[in-house]
Amino acid sequence: MTKKVAIPPMISDIVASGITDLDGFLFDAADRCPYCGGELRSHDIKHKVFARIDTDIINGGALSGTIADAAAASDGDDNGDSVNGSGDDNGDSVNGSGDDNGDKGTEHGRNITVNVRRWRCTACGKLVYSKSPFYDGIRTGAPIADFCMVNRDLHPPNHIAKILGKMGIIVTPATVRNILQSDIPELSNPENIPSVNIYGIIFPSSLLNISERIRRGR
Repeated sequence: MTKKVAIPPMISDIVASGITDLDGFLFDAADRCPYCGGELRSHDIKHKVFARIDTDIINGGALSGTIADAAAASDGDDNGDSVNGSGDDNGDSVNGSGDDNGDKGTEHGRNITVNVRRWRCTACGKLVYSKSPFYDGIRTGAPIADFCMVNRDLHPPNHIAKILGKMGIIVTPATVRNILQSDIPELSNPENIPSVNIYGIIFPSSLLNISERIRRGR
């Protein structure tokens, strides 16, 4: 039987506007070196893709709707769900440097990019990233990773990707699966992530208050 999930328009609008507001934002908060406690000196700025948005959905205002998942009990087939139609996670893979300087998007998609300052420790010489909305080893923005994790027991990866897609956030099912399988301490206990259940979808507070929470530090 087909499983349908409704997304309140107001929630979609809040999430979409919060994400787009972050485009170009600079994260440069840092304390002392986490390795030796030494003083930090500005080194450079890295551009990182926080999320990929569907410009047709967000600009068209068609953010509400109902998602049908014909295979709610399984992962189903990924065909047709990938960003580029190839099934590959360009710019979204869990493993990697976390830096993405690729193209700014296709006809219907655009990368929301944030800037993260890196610092060089004057004592031990190590590079240190400023506090930013990313988990170590995951390129996708932390609030989106939170969304995937808190919904893992309610919806399969392909359905989670469709829910995010209905809100204008482009994420492949393969990326969702990688996030769910990641070994990130902050995500090891999804029940500890502050969230609220709205019509069968769990929304983490980090996604609902995305702009405010991230700008003041995650």
